[in-house]
Amino acid sequence: MEKVLIIGNGFDLRHFLPTKYNHFICILREIESSNIVSDFNFENLFSNQFQKYDSFFYEKIKEFYEIDGLKFKKDDLNKIKTKLSQNLWYKHFKSIDDSHIETWIDFETEINRVLEDIVNLFDKLDNKIKNSNSSFNGIYYYDYRYNSEDHFDSSLTRILLTNLEIFLPYDSGRFSLNDKYCFKIENEVQIIHKNKILNNLYYSLQEFTGIFNDYFHLIVSKFYEKFREEKKDKFLKHNDVNLLNSVDKIYSFNYTKTVEKLYSNNGIDFLHGQVVEDWNNLDDLKIVLGVDDLDQNLKKHKLFNFTKYFQKLHKQTDFQFLHDIGEISSHTFYFWGHSLDISDKEYIREVFDQLDQSKSKIFAPYIIDTRIIIFHHSISSKADLLNNLLSIIGKDEIEGLMKQKRLTFVQATEDNLFNVINN
Repeated sequence: MEKVLIIGNGFDLRHFLPTKYNHFICILREIESSNIVSDFNFENLFSNQFQKYDSFFYEKIKEFYEIDGLKFKKDDLNKIKTKLSQNLWYKHFKSIDDSHIETWIDFETEINRVLEDIVNLFDKLDNKIKNSNSSFNGIYYYDYRYNSEDHFDSSLTRILLTNLEIFLPYDSGRFSLNDKYCFKIENEVQIIHKNKILNNLYYSLQEFTGIFNDYFHLIVSKFYEKFREEKKDKFLKHNDVNLLNSVDKIYSFNYTKTVEKLYSNNGIDFLHGQVVEDWNNLDDLKIVLGVDDLDQNLKKHKLFNFTKYFQKLHKQTDFQFLHDIGEISSHTFYFWGHSLDISDKEYIREVFDQLDQSKSKIFAPYIIDTRIIIFHHSISSKADLLNNLLSIIGKDEIEGLMKQKRLTFVQATEDNLFNVINN
């Protein structure tokens, strides 16, 4: 029996590492607003915005890690702060209410919404410029209440277009199309430089990816060596046996080194890339940060560089999945901390295909004993996971596998994790 573990961000969160989207944005806001003249300790960085947002997690970090010895270097924090001051995507994300973007999936959805709004703006401006009965000087009004057809469609659209500096403040209630993105004759817009806008946004997203990389490398990774010794038993190991000791292969949707650092396991395939310790230019980054796919309108504008599949190919991350699983052995596939969201449907579908004789890479005699186990942290999270699976895989297949006990859900208690993975 080969054991294949597939982990998502819930795996890192189970170890009380600050890897939620809102953890990330809280710490970035803290860095941006701080006067950093010396190294920060844990309290300097986490006791203000982070604690207010997630006091439970804040206390759990202190419970599981020796925070007294944590130091975040002044130069590292100021390097992040400088990048924040210049980044358009950060300017946009920090302005959005925390309730609007709570997860990394929400984060991807917001990127997609931004692209859709920009493409809709292109269509609207094209029609305006081509209309010989009217002229357009690049001025947009605050909203529909002004007596002009040249206004933003919604407050959200106005916020994102000004955050991304496609429009700039002009005067009270009015905004002007950024001159670097258009060509005018006698103060009338003749051409919108669409490629320039999109290329600038993509470059800024890659810079934001660098900030993301630095957050995990310079802040999150500091916690590994501070994990409390007294917490390791029954959490990382049982009776000195590593919790992941019997796992043969690990695929990670995370970017972190949690498995290597806390469990001393190597040979992990990072499906969306991983954090790099030293980088000098954007080409050094190996993190995939983008949307799952594009609708037809976005494809028409060739915005593929904003997608995960483009970035995996372009950055040459390990985009092969289940390519080296054994063919002459039954398998158990464990999902731990993965949302099973539709954004990763191709990977999820490929795992379920291994239980189907007509599609599996595993030889027929071993397929019948191959199964999938999904860990969940609560009854409500189990319902969410099941709902996502029904959307991706379908009712008949899920129901059939559960009746055969080849698909099971297990609550991720410490005892269950150890007993199920190491049985």
